[in-house]
Amino acid sequence: MSILKRFHRLFSRNHKPLTSLATIRRIISHMEKQTLSLLDVQQWQAQEILAGIAEADAGQVIEHSKVKAMAALWSRPNRS
Repeated sequence: MSILKRFHRLFSRNHKPLTSLATIRRIISHMEKQTLSLLDVQQWQAQEILAGIAEADAGQVIEHSKVKAMAALWSRPNRS
């Protein structure tokens, strides 16, 4: 169950109010872990993008025709 759904369920008027501080702490801890994980992924992505830009600036690129030919090897043949 997603965090937003869990909060909605816990704080909706159809359910009794959340009274356990331990439950709140567990939910917050889980949210913190998810946030840190997402930040790690975003940091990795930004580093890879910057590395790719540096490679392109240094002229370390592959010609479009070679990439297109390589991609053609990966694709499935048309099944008409």
